[in-house]
Amino acid sequence: MKGADLFVKCLENEGVKYIFGIPGEENLDLLDSLKDSEIKFITTRHEQAAAFMAATYGRLTGKAGVVLSTLGPGATNLMTGIAHAQLGAMPLVAITAEKSAKDRQEGKFQKVEVIKMMQSIVKESSRVDNGASIAGTVRAAFYQAENGRPGVVHIELPEDVAAGTSEVDTPLPAELSNNYPNSADISNAAAVISAANKPLVVVGSGANHKNISASLTDFIKTLGVPFISTQMGKGAVDERLDNCLGCPIFTEGQKIHEIVNEADLIVSIGYGVYEKPPFIFSKANSKLLSINSYPTEDAGFTFEHEVVGDIPASLKAVIEKVEQKNYWKGNSLTEFKVEEVKGGQHELFTESNLLFGGELADQPEYELDPYEAESVEETPNHQPISIEHLVHSLRTVISKNGIVCLDNGLYKLAFAEKYKAYKANSLILDNALATMGAGLPTATVAKMLNPSSQVVAVVGDGGFMMNSQEIETMMRLGVAVKILLLEDKSFGMIEWKQEHLGLKENGLKFENPDWELFAKSYGIAYTRLGDPDTLQGDLRKGLMSRKAAFMHMVVDYTEAKSHLASATW
Repeated sequence: MKGADLFVKCLENEGVKYIFGIPGEENLDLLDSLKDSEIKFITTRHEQAAAFMAATYGRLTGKAGVVLSTLGPGATNLMTGIAHAQLGAMPLVAITAEKSAKDRQEGKFQKVEVIKMMQSIVKESSRVDNGASIAGTVRAAFYQAENGRPGVVHIELPEDVAAGTSEVDTPLPAELSNNYPNSADISNAAAVISAANKPLVVVGSGANHKNISASLTDFIKTLGVPFISTQMGKGAVDERLDNCLGCPIFTEGQKIHEIVNEADLIVSIGYGVYEKPPFIFSKANSKLLSINSYPTEDAGFTFEHEVVGDIPASLKAVIEKVEQKNYWKGNSLTEFKVEEVKGGQHELFTESNLLFGGELADQPEYELDPYEAESVEETPNHQPISIEHLVHSLRTVISKNGIVCLDNGLYKLAFAEKYKAYKANSLILDNALATMGAGLPTATVAKMLNPSSQVVAVVGDGGFMMNSQEIETMMRLGVAVKILLLEDKSFGMIEWKQEHLGLKENGLKFENPDWELFAKSYGIAYTRLGDPDTLQGDLRKGLMSRKAAFMHMVVDYTEAKSHLASATW
């Protein structure tokens, strides 16, 4: 069997549905073998975006996404997307091509030591040396990418191996991973929780999956204790629950930190040490218990107690052994009590955040609505809109199953703090590598996997232009993402930091294209948003369209910067 044919057969055996990437001379044999496969090759416009897309597939499904590039510049272009997946614990298999080991006619043209380069940021990086090792290499790559702490495994496939033959013609069967938690650890965790008076649950990114959400919600409701989430853990438990205390975005200075300091036990569920901020654990005057699918990595602090294994199984087993009692009873949480939190009268959220009701619970998904909007009529009252007003307005009008995908910028902090997420992965952001440029590729895959949900890419003008070319990929695929572009003609987060340090502005300003012409050149309906009084209605009309939409607004970060200045970032 041809090596490339066997490679594709092995990918099919792993359940691969999509490969994202860009063709090159050295991967043409693999591309040719894909033409008769059910695996769909999605050509992107840049390898970085392809890696972002494959990472998002892994993040949302739990199955490794796959990205393909050629050698040299194709491989180097993957690096940021691969680091994004590795730090964010998103399972990904990256395949790069290489010249034939026997072909030296081109010398070192495009030659980069890709394996050495990759080894610094992935779980494993190796080369397929011959056809006989293809099946074992592919099986090992997917197992490593998906098990333990999920991450990236890199395979280098030389063109002579892909074009050659293999005596082996059968993929290796998938291994079943026995990830049931240790019973002694379960008993210990239950005893630690039962002995606590003021336990606090912290929900991390590893818990933000549909198959974990139900058991995690039951665990928190049964205990009746308050919980907070990291930015990447938002939505794993419905944030409308009374005992949700929100999402800390600062190291110090929020009410939420008083609760962290008051707790005598912090129960971490699915937390990854690359998530910011670890202050929750390093500054807490409490015992630390971790419940996760893999052992905690060194992060400058130590979990005294750990349960390692399948998270839903662990939660179910622990809750069956925990002593049921009224936690936090009679204990003041500085200026407010848990009883007040449960009554919804706490001061953690701003007034505008408290306006986010549950009134959307019965709102139908947009595909059931007969309204079809091509664009929203422009309002003459164009003016900057505060990011806080935007967050409130979008949460009010988006459907209950809507998905918001964020790029990186000042607005990400506002969404993390003030946007209530109702479902797992309904607010998708990156707070591990926290790279710019991932917003649109992420939203494209989120919409591919959730075609009946409203999907909005909230992007700043800085990050958006780093991968704006992927609008063409999105349109070619027929994926109706709603792009909400926030314009301030500056790298806003860095501008705030520059101001905060008392430095003079330098190097942060830029100009933008005519956004209406830009959008229409791709065949996308354009809307200029600029009237705070009509923002909710304008957003609703844009979201109700069955087609892709480009909504553009100038944003005012004055209140957000003031908020940042009052706390420690």
